Amino acid sequence: MRNAGSCRFRQVVAEERYLITRDRGFLERRDAERWVVLLETQALDDQARLLRERLGINWLRAPFSRCLVCNCRLHTVLGRQGDLRYCCRCQKLYWEGSHVRRMRCRLKQWQLCPLS
Repeated sequence: MRNAGSCRFRQVVAEERYLITRDRGFLERRDAERWVVLLETQALDDQARLLRERLGINWLRAPFSRCLVCNCRLHTVLGRQGDLRYCCRCQKLYWEGSHVRRMRCRLKQWQLCPLS
């Protein structure tokens, strides 16, 4: 398991990305404070606030604009029930149901909650 973590960390550094984790073992690596964001809580709202603080995430910037399967940008298409979003790569179709309305409300709370 340690080798998988080493490979993952090397990939993070090589691609100049962040590793968001609850695994404290990653903090033992050289330059960990630059690449690792440790989530010290299990509370989702607190995790969202930490990510906004540390990484400057704007939770309201283009939500639901990428495919959940392949992360490609979705295209808007007109359907009989209203606008739909379509992924050209994996051919998955998305629509705004009640879950999207609830999630938009949650994203707004995360964006507007006071920073600690």
